[in-house]
Amino acid sequence: MRFAGSDDWGDNVTRRKLVILLILVVVAVAVATPLIIAGIPTGPAPTKANLDKVLEGMTMPEVEAILGHDRILGYVSGSLFSMSSQHDWVASDGARASVTFSGGIDSTFRVCSKEWTPSNETIAEKVQRWVRLSRK
Repeated sequence: MRFAGSDDWGDNVTRRKLVILLILVVVAVAVATPLIIAGIPTGPAPTKANLDKVLEGMTMPEVEAILGHDRILGYVSGSLFSMSSQHDWVASDGARASVTFSGGIDSTFRVCSKEWTPSNETIAEKVQRWVRLSRK
């Protein structure tokens, strides 16, 4: 039975649109969740947040506990009484945490400076990397 002013066809179209929208949202969340989780580092890693935890005066083992053990020796310079060395930790997206240590012959090398170089990876490259990580 139809009432004046009712539009069954219009109500069905609206319901269909809502159902389609709901399905699209569920699919988007299902696809995005593993990609986001794959991009979140667990444990020590070279991230901006972790580099901010590195303080002047820390030793190499303290820095490695924050940034991890995978590092590259950038350079070593100095004289007989004073030396410095730069070590770089490279993130999976190409971002770089550089930490410079200095010390003398009779002292432990300690952090004297640090620098963060952000990634120049595009959004498309990030998605490709995340998809590769989520397949492992």
